[in-house]
Amino acid sequence: VDRVEVAANSNSIVGVAITQSGTADIVNLFDGTTEVLTVTDGGKVGIGTNDPENLLHVNGSNTVARFESTTSYVDLKLENSSSQLGFIQYADTELRFFANSGSTPTVYIPNGKFGVNTVPSTTVHIKNASADTELKIESESGNDARLLLDTSNGGGAGAHIDFQIDGTAKGGIHYVTNGSASDQHDMIFRTHTYAERLRIKSNGAIGLSGQNYGTAGQVLTSRGSGQ
Repeated sequence: VDRVEVAANSNSIVGVAITQSGTADIVNLFDGTTEVLTVTDGGKVGIGTNDPENLLHVNGSNTVARFESTTSYVDLKLENSSSQLGFIQYADTELRFFANSGSTPTVYIPNGKFGVNTVPSTTVHIKNASADTELKIESESGNDARLLLDTSNGGGAGAHIDFQIDGTAKGGIHYVTNGSASDQHDMIFRTHTYAERLRIKSNGAIGLSGQNYGTAGQVLTSRGSGQ
């Protein structure tokens, strides 16, 4: 037999039914001598493998599955035994992740940016509208926990930690990395209107409000308010 064709026309009887009463595979499909699809005893389906380890096991090189929608978005939905639904959605140019049956994404990834609970306006943007927003960097077993700001030494380059109120920078810490600047390697502290209040120069001299630089190794002593 080189061809099997079934022309079913029934509203109640299945077109093709295969019953395997033993323990051998239910279905094996071959392309020449290569087995391309397997349905094992127990119902596991293998595509590109004849020994599927899960209910669906796809094996191939590079892209092994493609899900295509006729609309502007496509969903891959995941549901547990408690009917809690999570899914991955690609919409327009954004990759979105939804959790706990929510209708609003918890993670957005558009055009090289990463947002948690918000569409990101910066490279990484984290928001919590109902509680404190925290970013934690944790290490164990004697290893350091570090926040690394790595820039080039090109013109205008600097490493910044800025403090904003409603999107406007009010204060910040700035390490000058600009290789052509006269103040390279200075550390600058800014407050209120983002004005410079304290500078530690590369040689250790300290300047207050952009002036009054002392000498390296000097000590400032506070004697109370206004002193």
